[in-house]
Amino acid sequence: MPDQKSVTLLKLKKELIQQLHENNYKPSTIQLYSEHINQLHKYMLQKNIPFYTSKIPISFYREKIESKEISKHNKQFYKTVFRRLDDCYYGSGYVYTVPRKDLSVSDNFHPYIISYLDYCTKINNSPLTIKTKERTAHFFCGNLAQLGCHSFTEMTAPIVLRATFMIKNQEFYPELKDMLRYLLAISCVMHDFSTLVPKSHNPICVPTTYTTEEITKLEKTVDKQTISGKRDYAMILLSSRLGIRAGDIASLKFSNLDFDNNRIVFTQNKTGNHSDLLMIPEIKSAIQDYINNERPDSPLEAVFLCAFAPHREISYSVVSFAVKKNIIHSGINISGKKHGPQSLRSSLATSMVNDGIDYNSVRRVLGHEGPNAISNYAKLDLNRLRLCALPSPPTSGNFKHLLEGGE
Repeated sequence: MPDQKSVTLLKLKKELIQQLHENNYKPSTIQLYSEHINQLHKYMLQKNIPFYTSKIPISFYREKIESKEISKHNKQFYKTVFRRLDDCYYGSGYVYTVPRKDLSVSDNFHPYIISYLDYCTKINNSPLTIKTKERTAHFFCGNLAQLGCHSFTEMTAPIVLRATFMIKNQEFYPELKDMLRYLLAISCVMHDFSTLVPKSHNPICVPTTYTTEEITKLEKTVDKQTISGKRDYAMILLSSRLGIRAGDIASLKFSNLDFDNNRIVFTQNKTGNHSDLLMIPEIKSAIQDYINNERPDSPLEAVFLCAFAPHREISYSVVSFAVKKNIIHSGINISGKKHGPQSLRSSLATSMVNDGIDYNSVRRVLGHEGPNAISNYAKLDLNRLRLCALPSPPTSGNFKHLLEGGE
């Protein structure tokens, strides 16, 4: 940590500007950083403050910026500049984003959570499943602490129930039941509290799908002249034409793309299943257009990068936002319908089934192993269902007599 009594703002500014250059920020953005820091420096001179401390930007913001009639975006930019100055001041280096909410728990819970997650790893839970279980454990333990229970041995049935119901998302309930069974198995608790966790009710819902005409309209809506247009177009095609999940699109590496043999080969994040898909000409052209003409110059192995500096790997949410934004802009009727990447995956499955493609082929494209997996995605064409209807049996007896006008 730097000496808090002798660090000047100009020294921190020089360090921060260097970091911005290293992370490929545009010159215009770096100039904005410099101008904002100069305003802070002028404030320090007026106050006769020679050295920087983290309290100075707070005072400056409250006195000069908070009541100023500028946009929320501009005020947020001031906060970003000051946060990055603090990162330099405390020796944290360049921090890409604000850290997520702390999910740490007390020392009494921590060893058992680590033990549980190690067990889940040994029984070959997928990384995504383990991440979900970790979040569930932290949520539950945080709720216990709020209720005055600071160790698993202090748990009682009423406390477990209250801590459970404080978890609003019922999708975490199965993972919570699993953790409570584990605590019983290792004799951390003497009662099977898992029986108190309600079953999560996942109603059967018909997947959201769009017609082929609507998907075509969506694909044509993407403006490839914008700063992220070519990237978004390629990602949407991967979702609409091949049904690849948003998380897998975000995780694609150059090693997954075989341009010579026109294949896209990867391991699915959600299921761990192997996928080997045909890189159809439209997708190949879109990806190459993005790589050659829009993708930032970066040594990263990830195919798709953030459009703005620092050019890091994108997340699932970037893919999801690109799909939703363009579906809305396309003018497609989305009233009462989901309009994220999963809807494109469902639409593809439905279109393939309705075109008479056999279920095994559809299942392989979606990357599932279970024979009934596509029932979660595809809506069968009613006209095709009518072809499966059995003829009604001939009428007889009293029913026939009634149809013929008898009493």
